[in-house]
Amino acid sequence: MTENIDQRRLFLIASGAIETRKRLTELIEAHISNTTIFSAQDGSEALMKLENAPPHVLLIDPQLNKTSGWQVISHVLGERKYKETAIIILSPAPEYEKYIDEVVVGRAQYIDPNNDSALLKAFVKALNFVTHGEVAEFYLRFLAQGDVLIREGDTAHYVYLVRRGALRAFIQRNDVEVDIGTIQEGEFVGEMAYINNEPRSANVVATSDCELIEIPMNHLDQLLFQKPSWSRALMITLSTRVKRANENIKQK
Repeated sequence: MTENIDQRRLFLIASGAIETRKRLTELIEAHISNTTIFSAQDGSEALMKLENAPPHVLLIDPQLNKTSGWQVISHVLGERKYKETAIIILSPAPEYEKYIDEVVVGRAQYIDPNNDSALLKAFVKALNFVTHGEVAEFYLRFLAQGDVLIREGDTAHYVYLVRRGALRAFIQRNDVEVDIGTIQEGEFVGEMAYINNEPRSANVVATSDCELIEIPMNHLDQLLFQKPSWSRALMITLSTRVKRANENIKQK
């Protein structure tokens, strides 16, 4: 994905069950911002809508009428214009799993359509596949509640700016989690590794669904120069960190 990070994310739900289409639509709208959702009740309609507007994410029941879901999936995987479309197959994985290569790289997933928790994880994985599909100065990164963004001690490759959601930072000492603080919308996270050129100094986990801007370390200097609002956000973040540290010292 290029710098147009505000573009709408297109979903196509292909299922013969109106209840499934409705429930999936509501689930997407509740957890993913800035979306446009289309639906199809059979394979022929799905192919037509794919042709009119290639989606970022296709959710499809393999057992569709007229044209089977498997045929639609094979069509999407075989056409270059759909190379950035992620596929969520609304079915448990078969005994002899199809599309193994696509599953390995995260482009295709088998998910029980009645498992909301698994579906939310699948949305996150699908959108991360889409937004990392091409080289860019920065990307979008999606997290579901409970997902780990940063692990203490890891080598740092990215800095993040939080667009939506909240995260918790903590360190692990003698099997005890020691809270450092929270990261809110508009704040940077992972910036200390960039400033100190050291490994990650804490763990960071999402406490809600999150949408972040993921910035490669080697692009951050240039982007801070090009985007004054990001420079200001970094300064506010650092100021907030110092203020919290001082408050913690006073409380001891």
